[in-house]
Amino acid sequence: MFDKKEFDVVIVGAGPAGVVAAITAAKNGLQVALLDKKEKQLIGNKTCGDALDRNSPKLLKEKLGVEYPHGTEVADPIEKMIILGENSEAKISLDAPGFMVNRLEYGQRLLKEAEKAGTIIFDRTRGKKAIVRDGKVVGLKAETNDGKEIIFTSKITIDASGVIAKLRRSLPQDFFPPMEKTLDQKFIAKTYREIIELKDEHPWRRSIVLKYEHDIPSPGYIWFFTKGKQRLNVGTGWVPNKKK
Repeated sequence: MFDKKEFDVVIVGAGPAGVVAAITAAKNGLQVALLDKKEKQLIGNKTCGDALDRNSPKLLKEKLGVEYPHGTEVADPIEKMIILGENSEAKISLDAPGFMVNRLEYGQRLLKEAEKAGTIIFDRTRGKKAIVRDGKVVGLKAETNDGKEIIFTSKITIDASGVIAKLRRSLPQDFFPPMEKTLDQKFIAKTYREIIELKDEHPWRRSIVLKYEHDIPSPGYIWFFTKGKQRLNVGTGWVPNKKK
């Protein structure tokens, strides 16, 4: 047994791309379903993507009426991007106005904007497989975290599941050849980060710092992102290869 639901637009993945797609479609009068495998109160919680320049929030404000990050959504405003070489005296400083956001709080507000516009949220629900009929994607099969199957039919289906590419991977091999069904491993970076609490105020207020090291192959680097006077988001990203 399975449930069957019909929408104009069905979107898999409630990250920034999926939520903005939902807001856009709903504000244009379409019936929208937004699916995410996380519990609703955890949607938006990610370990990366804290730093935003002003252009993206400005576009959301102008096109969709979504307010800039504000209040506790902002861990620290950003003014500069600092690039350090192996010798920390090799330093470049660039103007980079933006926001260091608290991803969960900002993501939750974007989700509420989608709901306010009329989007129906299906949390704890995974998109499993695209449904293809007569050469067109007409919906998808989904499954809740407790094993219940749901069939969504739609005029438009959006795979915003990121690198997981759950729906794209399920398409027939010969379906729309220009579409990349998977990503080559050389385009996938590994990351690790920690949020550090300090006793004293750190020297990088209102800045994001990228430090390049010999031991981390390009395009990888170490980052130090301000999260307030005595907090830092510290991490690294690297593209795996045979040597590293």
